Amino acid sequence: MDLRRPVLQRYLQYFFLAVVLVFQEKNPWDEFNSFLPIAGSFALLFLSCAARRRVPKYDMLQFRRGLLLLVCAVGCFVRGLDDDTDPYRFFHGCWHAFVGAAAYFNFKVLAPRRSSISSHLPIKRQD
Repeated sequence: MDLRRPVLQRYLQYFFLAVVLVFQEKNPWDEFNSFLPIAGSFALLFLSCAARRRVPKYDMLQFRRGLLLLVCAVGCFVRGLDDDTDPYRFFHGCWHAFVGAAAYFNFKVLAPRRSSISSHLPIKRQD
């Protein structure tokens, strides 16, 4: 998400991390508990773009790389669902590897910020 305030962006990231953890602890095998946090984050993204009436500029090369790896990950996920063809959970492991690689490229989709923040949360150091 392309937010102008990095502190708000961090809080949103931690909020959605907490939502995902709560839903996965509730019942990790229920598809609703996987779908709802993803749908909520996309809804917030679309609402943000609609409220500002603009779409941020994306690095399409990084987007295509991430999308290709995500397609490979979904293929491994589907193949790993069948215990008869994946008894050693090889494709399940490949799912995690491809999703991790896709996440790396998806985080690089937005242009880097000019200012860097040394802390994840707005807490002043007391030396």
